[in-house]
Amino acid sequence: MDPRGEIRAMPVTKLKLGCSALALAGAALPCMPVLAQDTEFGADGLGGFVRDDLDPNEGDAFSGGVLPSVQLRGSGIVGQADGMLFEHNSDTGLGGALHIGAALGEAGFVGIYGSISELDRAGGLTTSRIGGEVKLTSGEVWFSGVAGHEDAEEAIVYVRTTATDDVYDVYGEGSSFFAFADAGWSPSATTAVSVGYRRTGGRDAAAATAAIGVTPALSVLFQGRAGANSYKGVFAGLRLRFGGPVYPGPRKLLENRLIEDLFTAGNGRRQLLDPLPPPPPPEEEEQCGSCGGYCDD
Repeated sequence: MDPRGEIRAMPVTKLKLGCSALALAGAALPCMPVLAQDTEFGADGLGGFVRDDLDPNEGDAFSGGVLPSVQLRGSGIVGQADGMLFEHNSDTGLGGALHIGAALGEAGFVGIYGSISELDRAGGLTTSRIGGEVKLTSGEVWFSGVAGHEDAEEAIVYVRTTATDDVYDVYGEGSSFFAFADAGWSPSATTAVSVGYRRTGGRDAAAATAAIGVTPALSVLFQGRAGANSYKGVFAGLRLRFGGPVYPGPRKLLENRLIEDLFTAGNGRRQLLDPLPPPPPPEEEEQCGSCGGYCDD
């Protein structure tokens, strides 16, 4: 391998499938205002420290940004768009997601989830997802989950040369299964506690969230991840929710899952050692004397 080069392999076919699904959903979303009876807005502003496999020798790194969302709901149809802008371990993360489906009861949902994001690492690593999503509520208790197909862009990047090897970082799991799920309790529109499970980039983690209501629209937010290897992080910030009816129990707004994309690249990172060629054998010295010819004085 060329130690100064970079090898990239983008899962073009499946990425196009994911983008096509997002495009179809995006075409449907502008039609929602005609039917919309409720419109709800939200944004999570978070900052904290994470463990990321960018460099196993490094400790915790800063991660912070914003996760906005808007939901339109009417005539039994639900459409929601999410966004992400984060600075994660010195890399910028951008992304968008769409939820399209049907309302289940007062605040439930069943439908399709699609997302695409890019982390500005190794020249830009794209993660795309398409899957099914459900949210069930019963009074103040709720469950939400999304699972399906994930494509993490693959890339090989030169890192350094040791005495024996060229060292490369290999990113991307390619096609794999992803799953995010949470079970929670929401005694009010801005107060909630939940525990959950995350799988992305081939690694698993437990998740926890606590939102403490300050006003009917604002809460103080805490989140954590604790998983395999470096799939770890703690965040704190503010959660804003407005629009739609204010009522006891969980809000109708679906979870913005794009923060998980920040961990996908690091979760799929491996290290490749390419052995250097052996040194050439030492040159033989010319012999002289009785067996090797004449010798000069």
